[in-house]
Amino acid sequence: MINDRPALLRYAVATVLPGLALALAELIPARADPSHFSLFFIAVMLSSWYGGLGAGLLATVLSALSLEYFFISKYFITLDWRAFLRLGVFTAIAALTSYLTNARKRAEQALREAHDELDQRVRERTAELAQANEDMRAEIIERKKAETELLRLQLELGRVERLATLGPMAGTIAHGLGTP
Repeated sequence: MINDRPALLRYAVATVLPGLALALAELIPARADPSHFSLFFIAVMLSSWYGGLGAGLLATVLSALSLEYFFISKYFITLDWRAFLRLGVFTAIAALTSYLTNARKRAEQALREAHDELDQRVRERTAELAQANEDMRAEIIERKKAETELLRLQLELGRVERLATLGPMAGTIAHGLGTP
């Protein structure tokens, strides 16, 4: 599904979304959210969702660079171990989110493919069963015809046997009447 989208478009989205996050962060006052991590995290998530792992990682790198170079230097956040820790945690979480989003997309695609394969197998088996059912119906009709013919022949045989028995008996009676 992701691979159906042109690579250029996927990476363009991964480039534009951190840019949008940066533009939105510029509009939001520093007192409201001095780090703006959430905006960049959303940009990474959307990039991963739309473009896959590569696009998500690109968005992660661009977001990390934006956070470090623009906001740390712009708002004179001290570059102590806490700032680097926040940036490292953001980068790790964003990369993990990109990976997990891509893994989920792959799992969903595999599930769709398995569903389609199962659906195809069900259709094939249903067609086989329908053919077997039709064959059984034809066999039942043939058996009923054979049973009807057998019954007719048995009745005919019974009538012929009665007539066959009647012949010798009539001959004996005729002989007995014909001889004094």
